[in-house]
Amino acid sequence: MDSNYLIETKRCILQPLSKNDINEAVALFINHGVRKHLGGVIQIDAAIEKLNKWITAGDSLYLSVRLKNSGEFAGIIDISTYHESMNKELSYQFLPSMWGMGYAYEAIHSVIEYCSNVLDIKYLVSETQTENIRSCRLLQKLRFRLKDKIRRFGTEQSIYVLNLNEMR
Repeated sequence: MDSNYLIETKRCILQPLSKNDINEAVALFINHGVRKHLGGVIQIDAAIEKLNKWITAGDSLYLSVRLKNSGEFAGIIDISTYHESMNKELSYQFLPSMWGMGYAYEAIHSVIEYCSNVLDIKYLVSETQTENIRSCRLLQKLRFRLKDKIRRFGTEQSIYVLNLNEMR
């Protein structure tokens, strides 16, 4: 495993998303379970194009998450600008084979700490479909608070916020 990583947790390695991740990351975009609450499946060519844009996005942080013991690809976490505002948004996608094992919590928690301690971000927003109960529960476990519910993308969205100053 490449030792050039950004964040290491007990079980995960988080590195900036790279061309080496594309073949495995495409699986996130073509999986019905992953994309159920993210607007639906995306064709492979469109997924590759999106991933290439993410790799070169200078104003956002896109991280691949891999299991430390095997190097297996688990998902992507990103910090980017939230819908035309100055706030940063936390987003994530994990493969279904990684669900329910705590990898998402562990990796996202470490990204939140990185945002607070290294990037000096004071406030994070995370928006998810209200019917995505698992994601809502994960955000609550990570100490995000439900701020609002709005209708966007044809369905009700729950908007969660986390004040990183309260964590210091």
